[in-house]
Amino acid sequence: MSFKVRPPKLTTPKIKYSYRIITMPDDLIDLLKEHYNKCSNYYGFKTSSLVFGYTKPLDPESIRRYLHDAIKIINTDEDGDLLAVDKQIPDIRLHDLRHSHTSYLIRNMNKGNYNDYDIAKQL
Repeated sequence: MSFKVRPPKLTTPKIKYSYRIITMPDDLIDLLKEHYNKCSNYYGFKTSSLVFGYTKPLDPESIRRYLHDAIKIINTDEDGDLLAVDKQIPDIRLHDLRHSHTSYLIRNMNKGNYNDYDIAKQL
């Protein structure tokens, strides 16, 4: 997806290694099926509709803002006061989640059926 042009345009991957199959947990597949069934009842639904954004993709800036707002909520107690600094989640960038995901995969390689080459391909 290219957001460099307006409206955003679906594009092909830059390199052949960008075409990949990634596995998803069964729970996530079930949630996506449930979401699909719910959305299929909406007016104007098409099988080509997007999972998020419905008719047009979510703008990266909107996703960044949602992440920032979610972190603010998590760092607030029931009374609306900020948690102590040592208990707060740092305000991270969306790209930082990629690094966290990589760390998680590396840390759990012995539990999964994958190796460092598989992780590199997925990223």
